[in-house]
Amino acid sequence: MSFFEAVRTCFSKFADFTGRARRSEYWYFFLFAVLLQIAARISDAIFFPATMHALRLRFTGPVTGIELLVLLLPGLAAVTRRLHDTSRSGWWIVGYFCLYIAIAAITIFAALHIGYWALSGLAFDVALIIGFWVILALPGTSGANRYGPDPLVQPKANPS
Repeated sequence: MSFFEAVRTCFSKFADFTGRARRSEYWYFFLFAVLLQIAARISDAIFFPATMHALRLRFTGPVTGIELLVLLLPGLAAVTRRLHDTSRSGWWIVGYFCLYIAIAAITIFAALHIGYWALSGLAFDVALIIGFWVILALPGTSGANRYGPDPLVQPKANPS
C-alpha cells in the first residue's frame, strides 16, 4: 500500500473500528499525521504568534487544535484496526491510555514532592509509548482471525 492509498483508506474508514489494517496502512497514516502536525505547528507559529504567546504554550494554536480534532477519529480507528490485525482488541487503547494517565499522575506527584526522581516516571512513559509502538509494528496474524480476513491476501478473481 502506498502513502497516498493509506491516507485515503484511513480517511475513508475514519470511523470504522472493524476489520484489520496492514502495517503499511497504519504507519503511512502515522507519518502523514506527524507531517501534518509539523505543518500545523509551523502555521501557528507564523500566523498566530500573539495567541501562542498569550496562552504561554509553545507551538500550540488554533491550526494545531483543528488538526488534532480532524485526525482524532481516523487515528483511533486506524490504531484499532492495526491492533485487530495482530489479534488484539481495540480496547487495548483504553488500557494503554489509563496506564499512561496513571504514570503521568505519579510523575507529576513525584516532581512536586520529590524533585528529580520524576525523571524515572518520564522514562517509564517513554518506555510505555515505545512498547505500544512495538505492538503496532508486529506482523499481523496470518490468515483470517476473529476480526476479519488477512488484508495481505488478495481475493482471487472470479473466472466467470
